[in-house]
Amino acid sequence: MDYVRHCISCGCEDQIMLIKGTEPTGFGEKSFCFVQCPECGLIFLSPRPLEETIQDYYQPDYHPFSMAIEDDPYWVSCLLRRYDQYKRYRAVARHARKPGKILDIGCSTGIFLHSMQHHGWITYGVEPSAFAANYAVQRFGLNVMQMVLEEAKFDSNFFDVVSLWDVFEHIYDPSHTLAEIYRILKPGGLLLLNLPNPESWERKWFGPSWAGWDIPRHIYLFPLRSLDRLLGNANLQRIDVYSFTGRHGALILSLEEWLKKKQWHEWQKRWVLRIAGSLLSRALTYPFYNIANWLNKSSYMAVYARKME
Repeated sequence: MDYVRHCISCGCEDQIMLIKGTEPTGFGEKSFCFVQCPECGLIFLSPRPLEETIQDYYQPDYHPFSMAIEDDPYWVSCLLRRYDQYKRYRAVARHARKPGKILDIGCSTGIFLHSMQHHGWITYGVEPSAFAANYAVQRFGLNVMQMVLEEAKFDSNFFDVVSLWDVFEHIYDPSHTLAEIYRILKPGGLLLLNLPNPESWERKWFGPSWAGWDIPRHIYLFPLRSLDRLLGNANLQRIDVYSFTGRHGALILSLEEWLKKKQWHEWQKRWVLRIAGSLLSRALTYPFYNIANWLNKSSYMAVYARKME
């Protein structure tokens, strides 16, 4: 277990306890805590797993390690996943108007990079999980290396875009990672971070059951002001923030966790989840998420930054 003694962003040694959680392992349950820096607002796990053991918490059934969309046997799921990938492509095109070289850090099984290839992008990926990296190479033929970013040794000023989809919150040293991203981005290059939003309404509603905690895989959570500070320290300037992922899916994950703590019959829990996951429920919550996205109060947020000239 690793204890964090001071905030990596501002150096403050004071901490405010937020929540305590456990994660079952093969060696019994271990307790972890999320604390917050009272100065800059950064939220971090302390104690947390040692970095050399964190991969023990990423098994092949970890939900982001998903199969190719073409192999999904359910047409509704296939349709929704295609639309999600289109939104991710549009998120890049929003501030990068022509195709170039893109690096996806923590690219999982390569579904996003496979989609970007179809839009004319030259794709690269790094992924620490051997299972996910091998799937990306064997299923899609992608240029994916099984390693972390710093081990890849990319040339300086090489990429037009670097993306981290639901990855930045898993990194042990975000300041060092941002410095490396700055080095490999071209001048004016785009960084896109999609990450949990600890200032979301759903965090307040669900409390310790909120999907964004994901103890102990999430190491840091970033209120926007603390993220701006880290970006600025790396000479990266935030140019936009826009919420478009998670949405109803994040709501279902939080609801599932909330239901686990309720002394209800299993049929009651299944009934609630079936209703909440229906297409009608998605349609009814659509106006809410439009408002939440506009106010940056959704469970996940996409943050855009540029390498300062």
